[in-house]
Amino acid sequence: MSEKLEELYIRYEEVKNSLNSLLAERNVLDNELTELNLTLNVLDEFKNLKKGSEILSPIGSGIFVKSSVVDNEELIVNVGAKVLKNMELKEAKDFIDRRIKSVEKVMKEMDQKIAELAQSLQIIEQKLQEVYKTGKS
Repeated sequence: MSEKLEELYIRYEEVKNSLNSLLAERNVLDNELTELNLTLNVLDEFKNLKKGSEILSPIGSGIFVKSSVVDNEELIVNVGAKVLKNMELKEAKDFIDRRIKSVEKVMKEMDQKIAELAQSLQIIEQKLQEVYKTGKS
C-alpha cells in the first residue's frame, strides 16, 4: 500500500470513529430528550391527582411499589450531582423545560458536527478511490 493511501486510510478511520462516537452520544441525548418530554407530560397529569390517589413509584430496575400521593403540589427534584431540591410543580416543570431546551441546543450543535464529519468522510472516500485508481494504473 502506498504511503499516501495508507495516510488517507488512517485519516478515514479516525473520522469514521469520531462520527460513530458522536452518533452514539447523539443517541443518548435523544433518549434523554424523550424521557424529559415524558416527564413533562407526567407532570401535567400529576397536578390532576388528588391527595391519597394510589400510584406506582419506581424504586429502580423496572421495579415499582404502590404508593399514595401525599402532596401533588410540591415535588423533590434531582437538580444534578445527586442534589435533591423541593420544588413547586410549576418550578419543576420550568426546570424540565430548561433542560429540554439545553439538550435540544446540544443536539443541534451535534447535528452540525455530524454533518461536517459525514462530509469529510465522503471527501476522504473520494480521495481514497482516486489514489487507489492512480496506483493501479
